[in-house]
Amino acid sequence: MTKPKFFLTIPALLALNGRISRLQYFVYGLIIAAILLLGFGTVVAMAGNGLSANPAVQTMIYVVVMSAFLWALVCLYAKRLHDLGWSAIWCVVALFDLPVDIVLNLVSLVTPVYETAWNFSNGLSTIGNVTAMIMGLILTFRRGQRGPNRYGPDPLQPPQTDTSVF
Repeated sequence: MTKPKFFLTIPALLALNGRISRLQYFVYGLIIAAILLLGFGTVVAMAGNGLSANPAVQTMIYVVVMSAFLWALVCLYAKRLHDLGWSAIWCVVALFDLPVDIVLNLVSLVTPVYETAWNFSNGLSTIGNVTAMIMGLILTFRRGQRGPNRYGPDPLQPPQTDTSVF
């Protein structure tokens, strides 16, 4: 009897289709977070060494790192939501805060941020953080649907092998 496949290839991980188990969600989430920290560590090191003192370069690096992080999280959340039998549109609830933060940080770099807009953005961030926390807990601890569903086979069951000869 074969075991279910735990490791995913990078193209399979960065695709929106398929299902992953709770353990895969947790482990790949940690890997993505570590890569994000390395990306931001690189930006901080470059700024500390004076390699990219230009704010435009720092902004572009920030946008690239955050966009890649956001896409990886959307793919990870979509696969886990599929395991629960839910549509991937629920990613909007889970990741509401990240695009808002990216846009507000970019706007604050270009124009001065007024106090009213800043307070509004803090309110949106608080709502986004609470919804992301609740959705993260659901995705981490709720058991997925047993057996295949409309999004693919159960990630906890081994793949079925075809034993027919003819």
